[in-house]
Amino acid sequence: REATIRQLNGRWVEISADPVFNDEGEITGAVHIITDITQRKLAELKSIESEKRFRNIFESIPIGLHVYKLNSDGQLVFIDANPTADKILNADYKATIGTFISKKECQFDELNTI
Repeated sequence: REATIRQLNGRWVEISADPVFNDEGEITGAVHIITDITQRKLAELKSIESEKRFRNIFESIPIGLHVYKLNSDGQLVFIDANPTADKILNADYKATIGTFISKKECQFDELNTI
């Protein structure tokens, strides 16, 4: 009932269609809503390209990098490592993605300074 299409003029539109029924349950018409989503699609495409560029740099930089995220419970979660980090530390950190880092494992006085 919904479709996103790119028109020949380069604009993106989202189309939704719903049937209209009479009291007997027969289809008597349809309601179509067409929304121009060009700006949203362009922003999405720009974001995808930016992510690809970042990922390329992250994967190829000759500096070992680990990426952590602070979750809603205040826990530090390991979310990524680049190949250089694995090579330097002789480890495969991809297997530990999603694990928590405790304060005692951290080499910093306070996690808030990370």
